[in-house]
Amino acid sequence: MTYLVKRLQHQELGSINDANGTPSRGRYLFMSKNPDFLSHLPFLSQTVLNDYSILTLIPLYKDRFERNYCTFVYNNDRYHMGGNGGQPRDEYRIYSNRFLEDNQWLFQRNDIIVLKPQTIEFNNNDETFIETVYFAYLVNDHSSNLYNQLSNEIAASPIRGNYAVVHEEIQIIENRILEIMQTQNNYGVENEVNVSGLIQVSNDIITRNNSSQTNIDSLFSNQVMFRDFVAVGYDNLCAITRQVINCGPYNNLQAAHVYPRSHGGSFSPNNGILMNRDLHWAFDTGCFTINDDYTIRVHPQVESELLHNLNRESIFVPTQEFFRPSIDNLHYHQQNIYGIFNDRGRL
Repeated sequence: MTYLVKRLQHQELGSINDANGTPSRGRYLFMSKNPDFLSHLPFLSQTVLNDYSILTLIPLYKDRFERNYCTFVYNNDRYHMGGNGGQPRDEYRIYSNRFLEDNQWLFQRNDIIVLKPQTIEFNNNDETFIETVYFAYLVNDHSSNLYNQLSNEIAASPIRGNYAVVHEEIQIIENRILEIMQTQNNYGVENEVNVSGLIQVSNDIITRNNSSQTNIDSLFSNQVMFRDFVAVGYDNLCAITRQVINCGPYNNLQAAHVYPRSHGGSFSPNNGILMNRDLHWAFDTGCFTINDDYTIRVHPQVESELLHNLNRESIFVPTQEFFRPSIDNLHYHQQNIYGIFNDRGRL
């Protein structure tokens, strides 16, 4: 059991100085460069300019289970003949956003935040998925026993700069994790992502791609992340019908892989198209494919009036290339998936 503990400081919270308490710049969380601390976060390479990853943070200070995606960045231009306005950097940051803080300046100087990495498993549409998340517990009552306990851990820690790695169980945090996971069990996984925050992270990735050598495909590591980003790219509507059936927290949409995972395809958003469940099944079995001009091509041997009525129709195409199905992935589906139902018998 591991907890990453840090006390928040003035600069990383945007250097709030004015009477209104408004940050003068973006907010982020400095991460220690200590090897023990970093070993519990995704590896970022010194040889890749400004390498970064996407973290899934689940705030324990909200009243619901909610995935918040944040970029974890190694600003390392010191090692790449570069500089930040003449000041080359060698530092790790988790970039915050207003949605992580519930649209307020929730994090305050000298608050303590605890990140607990944990692998969670859940079922969705009869499939089991596993992902690594970081539960985030905020301690903002500076007179509480927990605040004093964690302050003592920081004071005794060999890690410089208001950090500690704690391995003994912190019961109040574990109890809160159980509570928040129960809300996820009660309400399902369909609508648990903060959409506005995800859009902000998507824009950050697009912008950051100009100053980083990170391979975008490597950022997306699991089905949950794939589903969330693809859904946002298509405005949570089927790419073909532009409709959705909602029932409480559930809906009838699925993120279809263009280049199938079973064939080695990636979780990158440009390998996905949002479809309703029936069309997803038909796409996976090769009943139809998508042409290079994003029109539908129905296989002539498919005996379905519903599908043939869609032949040559255009699908919705995201405006940002980040979300748009890549031509290479479409070619793979056209050449390797289209018509494979013939191997299983005529449909």
